[in-house]
Amino acid sequence: MELFDAVPWFQSIIYEHRLVPFRLDPDPDLRLRVDRVLRDFDIKRSVVKELGHRYEQGDAVARLNAVRLCRHLGSYGVLLPVRALSDPEEEVRRAAVDVLAELGPVAGLAIPALERAMASEDAGLRAAARKALDRIRPPGSQPK
Repeated sequence: MELFDAVPWFQSIIYEHRLVPFRLDPDPDLRLRVDRVLRDFDIKRSVVKELGHRYEQGDAVARLNAVRLCRHLGSYGVLLPVRALSDPEEEVRRAAVDVLAELGPVAGLAIPALERAMASEDAGLRAAARKALDRIRPPGSQPK
């Protein structure tokens, strides 16, 4: 099983479970909105899976592009940049940190990986990881 086949989609699963009964609501506008939200969950899952495959099979440019596209996926776009923090290419690692910073608090899952990036020999990566951690952690929380 690949990483992107085993991603824990807990949040979307909870929402889906709560939304499904509304697909039977008598209000057609509500049914339409629920269908759109559920379709959005499916689309994001498909995109993340495809980006994961492209990252795994691609060269440095393909990996870089896959990581950069994660910024458009909200909480769905966190796991690939976390994986990319250990990429052999510096540009891919820095892009991963930038994407996680841009995602902000929804990237809370990335905090341990970013803390490990703080030990990097690359001063630029350390500075970017610090910036990302500052954006991801809730205000007033204590860094480890």
